[in-house]
Order: sequence, then structure tokens, then C-alpha cells
Amino acid sequence: MSEFTGLVTKVARSADPDTRLYGVTIEIDNSDKQLRPGMFVRATINTAALDSVLTIPKEAVFIVDGVSKVYKITNNRASEQAIKIGESSPTRFQVTSGLTLGENVIVLGRAQVSDGALVKVVDDSSKMATGNSR
Repeated sequence: MSEFTGLVTKVARSADPDTRLYGVTIEIDNSDKQLRPGMFVRATINTAALDSVLTIPKEAVFIVDGVSKVYKITNNRASEQAIKIGESSPTRFQVTSGLTLGENVIVLGRAQVSDGALVKVVDDSSKMATGNSR
């Protein structure tokens, strides 16, 4: 699968009433003729470029009564914590409040945990709140 970088030059003012999709025109350098008329693509369109933001895996988040929450680990116990979510990528959410950099959150087995439950910490830095960009 090839990857291309382009620039969005036009976005439809309204969605197609049948599909609810918006038409988008993207300019891509195709001087090597790899792209041909009628081909389909899967595209990721970055709407924001954020640096140095707090992010967590999407699987860590659950919603209760419309409030986004995670279980963070405090003194080897699960602690239910309300958070506010900002931007997202395919695998991570930006956390705008409720967590601080370096706090561990439960991802695997989250559904079997309750507030205050004793947990065994498994060292996996990809599961912690990080300051990486999306």
C-alpha cells in the first residue's frame, strides 16, 4: 500500500443527503502516475496538529452518564477519575483535564475493575498518560 501526502483544497458545503458524507478535493503530486481515475482511497485528514499534549489509549476510556472516565492507579488501587477529552487520533485521546503526565491508567482488564479494587501493576509505558503528540 502506498502513502501520499496532499493538501485539502475544497470541502463540500453540505453532506450528501443519502450517504451523509462530504465531498473533499485533495491535491496530490501524482507525477509518477500511480493514481488513476476511478481508484478508491482510504484517507486520514489531520484537522489539528498538537504538540506536547497529554494522551491516553482510547481503550482506557469509558463513559458513565455522559461523563468520560478512566481508572487511574493510586497506591496499587483502581481509582475512578472523570476526565475531559480534547482531540483524538485513531488510537489515542487527548486529555485536557483530570490526569497529569505520567499517571498510569488501566487499559487491559478495565471492564473487570471497580473503584477502589486492588490491582497488580504491569509495566507498560504505552498505557500511561504521555506527553506525546498524536
